[in-house]
Amino acid sequence: MKVTFSADREGIQAGKAQTRYLRLSVQTGSSKGKQRPPLSVVFVVDTSRSMEGENLERVKAALVQTLSRLRIDDEFGIIAFSTTPVWIAKLQEVGLKGINSAIAEIKGLQAHGYTCLTSAWTEACSQIMTSWNQIKRVVIISDGLVGAPKELERLEACRSGGPKGVVTSTISLNQIGDGLAELLEASVDVGTENLRAELELPDHVHAELLSSFPASRYPKNPTLVLGDPWAKEKIELLFRLDVPAMEIGQEVEIKVRVASSNSQTIATLSLRAEDAEPEVTCMDTLAGALFIEALELREKAQWLETKKRYAQAQTILMDFVTRVAELPYDPRLMQIQILVEQDARYYGRPEDERFDPERTVVSILTGTRARLYSKTNS
Repeated sequence: MKVTFSADREGIQAGKAQTRYLRLSVQTGSSKGKQRPPLSVVFVVDTSRSMEGENLERVKAALVQTLSRLRIDDEFGIIAFSTTPVWIAKLQEVGLKGINSAIAEIKGLQAHGYTCLTSAWTEACSQIMTSWNQIKRVVIISDGLVGAPKELERLEACRSGGPKGVVTSTISLNQIGDGLAELLEASVDVGTENLRAELELPDHVHAELLSSFPASRYPKNPTLVLGDPWAKEKIELLFRLDVPAMEIGQEVEIKVRVASSNSQTIATLSLRAEDAEPEVTCMDTLAGALFIEALELREKAQWLETKKRYAQAQTILMDFVTRVAELPYDPRLMQIQILVEQDARYYGRPEDERFDPERTVVSILTGTRARLYSKTNS
């Protein structure tokens, strides 16, 4: 197992609070040739309004392809969720009739409503716990645009106290590029173990996980389930690190411990306070993290709009735009800045001058077309 831990900059500027972005990459090795035990899997599919169009079509095609990978001793189920969860295929043994029926239901899925994920996840777990199969897995597929910030908190509370023996995997369409089918197929080639990573942080430093859907704030020294060695050969996570003002020469040391049942690897990263702002050493990490932050802020702004708090929505977006504008030029950062600034201008307009079309944004970060619902008439 190979672990790489790096930051977008090699240090921090002394005298003011700083934000740094960290990338954790874990190379797990191949699991080819191993025979897994029988599997019970429930696919929880987002069919809310933000999934309309290309995203939902991608999911349909990938699900149909994935069902063909299931073995005769497996069980599967599918829940479609928007405002409420709906079983389109109850948990059942793999059989030709059940697979064909599920495929017909998949092809008929349509996007509508809001993204209420927690109830769908809870329903999936309650059903999968009735299975006798050794491996129990819930796979959530979404674009990551949850309907309200509280939904993330509720889901994370459920996940942290979820049923024993059920592993939840989350797939965010806005982060995986064109690899959805491969990732879904990998989710049915799973083992009973998950790699775990534990961050060790100084008391005055706060870290937030960005690149796993749903993005959530974690407590001190969080333990994160990274994935199953059967399912993935490489796992990457992005974190946002908030560091308070420090004096020149002081250092912040962050450790990450990645462990399985029979091995453990520890990686250490040190950030030293310097007189000047350190240069960006990894633009990929910075651009990827800011893209995810932009998605989160746009979602929060949409939620604020439902409360008619337009000025607050505009402020949080413009603060982000200002921060990105101060960074070194990069075409990916420029695209993010333009995207968020368009939203900010929208919230500054009189209410009767707004309308809500769907805008398709070509993401050069993922190489795919990500359908992002924003409030703009650009």
